[in-house]
Amino acid sequence: MWKVTVVKQPRSSIELKVSIVVNQTAKIDWIRCSTDWIERFDAELEVLKTGNAFKASHSFKATPRNESSLEVWKINGNGEFKHKMWQVDFVKEYVQGFAMAGHLITKR
Repeated sequence: MWKVTVVKQPRSSIELKVSIVVNQTAKIDWIRCSTDWIERFDAELEVLKTGNAFKASHSFKATPRNESSLEVWKINGNGEFKHKMWQVDFVKEYVQGFAMAGHLITKR
């Protein structure tokens, strides 16, 4: 399970569409490492419909922080990082308040 933390609120229609892709990709339970998550995210961005000639894959980039964490950035036309939009972290699966790894997770 992946936890999505919003760093900057999406404002434009493309940002909202990418936000949906980020949240849908985070719900895929067989993805366990950031590189697999990024591959799936990039594939989803390629087919994302936008209202103009710009592709979402040219405006957003996911970068790994480590094997269980990544960041999704908005980039400008030159491919330079503009600002971080989301941080995505892998969270150990838990069952009714108890984590599989033995750490207690309280219900929210």
